[in-house]
Amino acid sequence: MPVASTPTITLAELRDRLHATPSLSSANRSEMTSAIKRFCEICDRTPGEVLADPAVIRTLAAKASWQLAGLSSKGWANLKSRLTAALKAGGIPVHRRSRRNFVLSDSWKAELDGLKKRDRDELLRFAGWCSSRQISPEAADQKVFNDFLRFFREEVILTNPKDRWHVHRRAWNRTFAKRPGYPFIPDTEPPLWRGLRWSDFSDTLVKEVEDYTYAVTEGRKKKLGEKPLKKVTVDGYVTTLRTHLTRLVDDGVPIGQFQTLADCIDPKLAERGLMIINGPDEDGIREAARPSMSRLCVALISVARYCQAPDHQLAELKTLFKTVARRSSGMTEKNRNRLAQFRKPGALERFMDLPVDVAARISANGKVTHKTALVMQNAALLALLQALPLRIKNAAKLNLGTHIKRPTAGKPGPWLIHIPRGEVKNDLPIEAELSAESVAVIERYLAVFRPILAKNGGGALFPGNNDGHKAPGVLSKQLARFIKRELGLEFHAHLIRHWAAFAYLEENPGDYETVRQVLGHKSINVTLAHYASASTKASFKQYDAMLAGLRKGAKGKAKP
Repeated sequence: MPVASTPTITLAELRDRLHATPSLSSANRSEMTSAIKRFCEICDRTPGEVLADPAVIRTLAAKASWQLAGLSSKGWANLKSRLTAALKAGGIPVHRRSRRNFVLSDSWKAELDGLKKRDRDELLRFAGWCSSRQISPEAADQKVFNDFLRFFREEVILTNPKDRWHVHRRAWNRTFAKRPGYPFIPDTEPPLWRGLRWSDFSDTLVKEVEDYTYAVTEGRKKKLGEKPLKKVTVDGYVTTLRTHLTRLVDDGVPIGQFQTLADCIDPKLAERGLMIINGPDEDGIREAARPSMSRLCVALISVARYCQAPDHQLAELKTLFKTVARRSSGMTEKNRNRLAQFRKPGALERFMDLPVDVAARISANGKVTHKTALVMQNAALLALLQALPLRIKNAAKLNLGTHIKRPTAGKPGPWLIHIPRGEVKNDLPIEAELSAESVAVIERYLAVFRPILAKNGGGALFPGNNDGHKAPGVLSKQLARFIKRELGLEFHAHLIRHWAAFAYLEENPGDYETVRQVLGHKSINVTLAHYASASTKASFKQYDAMLAGLRKGAKGKAKP
C-alpha cells in the first residue's frame, strides 16, 4: 500500500464531509456515499481504514475482486467514477476529466492539428494538462514531463500511471523532439540492473563455464552412478554465478581477477558477495535476502565440486550455506494470502464453476475465433488442473498421443493420464484417471477450438510455437490473466497445487498421505512442511464444534 501523496483524510471522514456540504444535492450525496461504502466492501476494508488518496485507492482498485461482487466492467468503472467525484467534491486533489474534455490553448491546438491521429490522441491529455497550467509547447521540457508524471501518480486513479506517462513521452519524442529547439525526453527512472555479460569476462573462464555446464548435465549421463543435473537447474547456477561476479566487480574487485572457475569460488569472495546481497548496513541476515543468498551458496558449492576444490574450501562454502539457508516451513506469506481469497463469499463456487461457465458463455455467443479459442484453452487448462493438480511444466507438455488415453470411438468415459518418471520433477510417474464430468470442458475445447490454435498439427494438448507445445511460462501467465480477468483473483498456475491440498485437508484433516499421493511428493515430510497448518485449522473447527455440543448438553441438564 503506497503512502498517501499528501496529508489526507480517510474515506469515513470524507463521507462525513460530504454530509456536511450543503451545495451537494441529496441525490449526488447519496450516490457518492454509496460509492464509498461499496468500494470499501469490495476491497474488504472499512471506510475508516482507507485514506482518501488517489494513489492509495488506485492500489486497492487494482487488487479488488469486483467480479465476485457481481459487477460488470462497466459497473466497476461507474463505481470508480462516482468515488472520484466524491474525492473531488470533498476537496481532495484528483483528476477526473477524460482527455477529450480538455480545453486546449490556441498554441497547443495549432500544434496538434498538424499531427497524425495516433500522435494527436496520445498527446492530447498532456497538451490539455499543459494548457490548464499555461505551459506552451515551447516551454515543455524534462521538468514539465516529470511534473506530469507526478500528477499521474498523485491525482489520477487510472491504473498503470507510469505506463500511461510513457505513451505521452514516446509520442512527444516521435513528433516534437524531432523539431529544432524541442528536447528529447528520456525515461527518468534508473535503468534496470542487468549485470555483466559472459563475453565481458576472459575467454578461459567462459570456456570453463561451458565445460562445467556440459559435464554436470550431458556428461553425467555417460557415467554410471552419477545423476545428471537438469539443464534448467544448471542454467540457474550459471546465471547466479554471473550475477555474483558482477556484484563483486561493482564492489571494486578487478574483473581480471576471475580467469578460471577456481577463482570464482573463493570463500572470502563468497562471503563478500553474501554481504552485498544482504545489505551493508544490516546487523543480521534479512529474511527477504535468504533465498538469494542460499541460491548463491548452492551454485558455488556445485561449481566447487566440479573443480574438485580442496576439502577445507568446500567445507567453508557449506558453512556459509548453513548460515544463510532458511529451511522451508511451509508456504510463503504471499501464497497464503492468495489462498485466503477463496474464503471470500462465493469465491470458491465461482472458481470451481469457471470452466463450465466460460464454455457456456462462448457457446451461447456462437462465434469461434482465435480469441475465443484462447479463452477456451484457459478454461480447459483450469478444468484439467482442478481435476489433476499438475505442475505447469507437465501440463504444458501433455500430448494426446503419448500421455492421454481417451475412450475409443468417441464413447463417454474417463481419461487415463500417464506421465513417465523421467518427465516429472521428482522422478515419480504420474498415473491418474479423470472422470467424464471433469473432462467435459476439455472435450469441447478439443473438438471445436484446439484446431484453430494447432496451426502446425501435432498432438500437443495446448499447442503453441515452441516445439508444438505452448511454453510453460506463457501458459502460466495466460492462466493468471484469465482468472484475474474473470474473477479478480491473484493467481498463478502452481497455486492450484496448494489450493488442492488445503481444500482437501479442510474436509479431511490429518489425511496427509492422500495429499502426498495427489501432489506426487516423494516424502510425507514435504507434505507436512507445507500443509500442516491447513489441517490444524480444520482440526480446531472440529474442536469448536465439540465445545458447542458440550455447551448445549450442559444447558439441557437440570441443576442439582
